[in-house]
Amino acid sequence: MRKIKNNRFFNLAMLDWIDKIADNGIFTTDRELIIQSWNLWLETYTGKTSKEVIGKNLFKIYPELSSRNANSYYLEALKGNVVTLSQKFQKYLIPIKLLQKESIYDYMQQNTKIAPIIENNEIIGTVTIIEDVTEKIEKENQLEKEKNEWEMIFNALPDLIAIIDKDNRIIKINKAMADKLGISPEKAKGLFCYEYVHKNKIIPDLCPHRKTIKEGKTFSEEIYEENLGGYFLISTSPIYDEKGLIRGTVHIAHDITKRKLTEEKLKESEEKFRDFFENAHDLIQSLDENGKFLYVNKRWKDVLGYSDEEIKKLTLRDILKSESIDDCMKKFEETKKGKTIENVETVFITKYGDEITVEGNVSPQFKDGKFICTRAIFRDISIRKKMEETLRALSVLDALTGLYNRRGFSAIAKQQLELAIRMKKKAVLFFIDIDGMKWINDNLGHQQGDNALIDTANVLRQTFRASDVIGRIGGDEFVVFAIDIDKNSAEKLFLRLNQNIDNMNRNSNREYKLSVSTGFAEMVAEQPYTLEEIIKKADVLMYENKKRKKVQRV
Repeated sequence: MRKIKNNRFFNLAMLDWIDKIADNGIFTTDRELIIQSWNLWLETYTGKTSKEVIGKNLFKIYPELSSRNANSYYLEALKGNVVTLSQKFQKYLIPIKLLQKESIYDYMQQNTKIAPIIENNEIIGTVTIIEDVTEKIEKENQLEKEKNEWEMIFNALPDLIAIIDKDNRIIKINKAMADKLGISPEKAKGLFCYEYVHKNKIIPDLCPHRKTIKEGKTFSEEIYEENLGGYFLISTSPIYDEKGLIRGTVHIAHDITKRKLTEEKLKESEEKFRDFFENAHDLIQSLDENGKFLYVNKRWKDVLGYSDEEIKKLTLRDILKSESIDDCMKKFEETKKGKTIENVETVFITKYGDEITVEGNVSPQFKDGKFICTRAIFRDISIRKKMEETLRALSVLDALTGLYNRRGFSAIAKQQLELAIRMKKKAVLFFIDIDGMKWINDNLGHQQGDNALIDTANVLRQTFRASDVIGRIGGDEFVVFAIDIDKNSAEKLFLRLNQNIDNMNRNSNREYKLSVSTGFAEMVAEQPYTLEEIIKKADVLMYENKKRKKVQRV
């Protein structure tokens, strides 16, 4: 940065310090918006040197600023206000052309702050700080795209899918499950699965969710669910957090009512066998004692791609993935001895080398006590298996407190926000920050710091409604999103929160006294905000309250 003689804004040491800030663009102006300083960051990215711009009017150098209402921003700063320009509100202040070919933007995306410079209680100019957020915005766009794609797949699957937490509460259901239950996914969240899905007052003894939580294994079983009106093949798998601890399960229920009826009809009428199964959606096959194909249906041929002539030369080994051969041949030998194998899962290889994951039942056929053939009905579950892997990898809960993490809170709170806007209901976002967290960690140890976080989470659960979305989004930062409440109700909730904290401090033997700073922002349907905007507003108010508390203590 070039030095200016008789500079009224900063001394030379301050100018040198600003010059060394490489992560942001910084320039200052006098009250007439004549540029007084222009740091190296701006020289590098705008291509304009300090010599070219210092002493000139900002709007003469960048006349396009006038068309973007920038003059009003600087007038506000000269009145003593700090103006914050988010990239979401205005893409950029100073146009800086991007050279990266892979970027989707032509110009650098910026967050900008314009603030007054005050000397002897007099506003003598402005300082502008420009932050490059292009990479951050592109990552956010990519994450949003991936989230939307995941949601689309999740809701497009015909299987009924539910994600359940360790307390048997529904975290999320897909559209197929919601349609089956006659409830919206939003209203299902937080309900006990055994009450709403199974119509039981208590958890049943053979609950697959409880079994999976206890043993950490994936279980599959066929059940008849009266409330859902049919037979289902239920697959229950554990979901783990970042530390490898089980935090819930994912349930995928495949409607096998048609398959069960098909099996019953097979037992009743052998004569209708071929005609019926030729049109079945499942893959059906029959093998002789040597594993050669006696019969396959049309669906089997369509999926695996073999012609009738090619099938005559095939054996079971020829269509199995190499890693599956030993296990499948063992089960085949067991079937020949009279055993019916249920819920067998394996991988077929098509004529073209593609892998198809299938699941089904295999039963033996005997005549006069002599084995004749096996009959098997398989369902292509390749898409379902991929979805199971995606769901297992999904992490939406904070491992320490059990509350939603930033990702989980954002996903669910956004749904609640959309619901509030659609139903024209008020909503409030609370921002809570633990006071003295650094002191607790430094003086009492990180275990006590963890206890403070857990205590705060418990107090928040005690204070807010079960329908409210509670999350831990940072080290000692918590947020709560609640719909259908107004400002008065929010203030009452804060009173209840402080009372609950006081009660906990009186009744606990902790070496610290828990204290929090709070702030909240209200949203009405007539003036909707994005979730990020509401969080930011509440965050600002929380920090104002925290500063006020420090002043009061002093």
